[in-house]
Amino acid sequence: MATRKKQNQINYGPSAGIISGEAAVYEAESTADNAGFDAAIEEVGNFIDTQNEKTKKFEDELATYTDDIQTPENIYKIEKDNRPAVDAYVTEQTDAYAKLAERYLKGGKTDRTLFRQMEEIKYNVSGINDQLNTLQTSRVDYFDAIETGELIVDSKSYNAGMYGEMLTNKKPFKIVDDQIVFDIEGQGEVNYTDVAGKWNTKNNIGGAKVLEITGGAYNLGLKNGVFDEDGTRTAYKESFSNTGIEGIQTMAEQDVTGDDDYLVNIKGKKQKAGNLSFAKLWEMGALDDKFYTDEFKKGATNDWMFENKNSKVVNALMSQYYTDATKSRFQDGKNKYVAPESLTKTPKVVINNMHYDMTDPNNGIVKLANAFIELEDGDEMKGSDGGLFKKVEGGYKKKNPMTLSYDEEILTLKQVAGVDGWRTYFGDVMELAAYNENGVKKFKP
Repeated sequence: MATRKKQNQINYGPSAGIISGEAAVYEAESTADNAGFDAAIEEVGNFIDTQNEKTKKFEDELATYTDDIQTPENIYKIEKDNRPAVDAYVTEQTDAYAKLAERYLKGGKTDRTLFRQMEEIKYNVSGINDQLNTLQTSRVDYFDAIETGELIVDSKSYNAGMYGEMLTNKKPFKIVDDQIVFDIEGQGEVNYTDVAGKWNTKNNIGGAKVLEITGGAYNLGLKNGVFDEDGTRTAYKESFSNTGIEGIQTMAEQDVTGDDDYLVNIKGKKQKAGNLSFAKLWEMGALDDKFYTDEFKKGATNDWMFENKNSKVVNALMSQYYTDATKSRFQDGKNKYVAPESLTKTPKVVINNMHYDMTDPNNGIVKLANAFIELEDGDEMKGSDGGLFKKVEGGYKKKNPMTLSYDEEILTLKQVAGVDGWRTYFGDVMELAAYNENGVKKFKP
């Protein structure tokens, strides 16, 4: 019997070797995977840290920008009732600025349009601070003007009621389009920057001129001088004109001491002008008929005086009024004139064989003044004592009888009078006459 060959059997159980090998492979793969995961985690962490740093840097930089928008320091100068309006405005502007700054930073700070918009907001907030300061300063100045009597409270030359609301009553304001705005009764909304400081005080320049001229006229009268009406009127017109339209208007409505004693017609009676202004006297119909025209009739209000287009007419009439008042003041001085002893002893002066009556200002003194000031350089004038005077640039020289030459000293007309024996008094009057504009050239010693 033949022997059967033994068949190889298949083992369906797990192989320890294989298992061992696969475990090693898994372990190796697992270790590699873990290392990669850890690295990924670390990378994510680093990314987050970097982003946090960037965020913080961004936030810090953004805060640096927004810190530029601050509550105006001058808010504390105004009343508490108006502070909320300012706070609300600043908050609104800060929010708008922050949004623009965020876009500007995220864009790499390259958008110039955004930057300009940001700068405009900063400028506007700074402007509010300046407006608050102006408002407070105006209030202080306004009250000072009231206390010192410089403010024409009921003036027609400016809107006195409006400024009373803004500056005296401290009316609440609001901020519209980056401007402090007051709601004025009868006018609506008014930007304070448009009217700031445009309230008027008295025209001190014009007032001082009136006092100067009237005082000089009185002293001239005391010396029995000659009143220069045309020159006086011109001086007033120029002085008032130089103060501008508002100056003319305020001058018209203020009281000036220089005309207090001037007589006007009030309710049919001659009375002193006292503390009444030119505008008020005109409105009362207290002035001469020459101050009224077909256009500006007696009995009308003086409102027309405060229309800019009429400023030249106001100036002309007012200048005439103060000229009349000044002439009256001159006459007051002249009524007190007392002829000095020298005048009675030396009533006449003979110059170049011409006789001049020194008791007659117009026909004597003025003519003698003319004779001297109309000399040309080099011309000679023979004095009353036989001495010779020569006209030179700047005055006169006297001929020395000993040397037969002219002294180097240049004399004024007053000094000539003293040297030639006319008395100092005559010299005073001569110089006054020489400055007279009525047909007499100006003498410049």
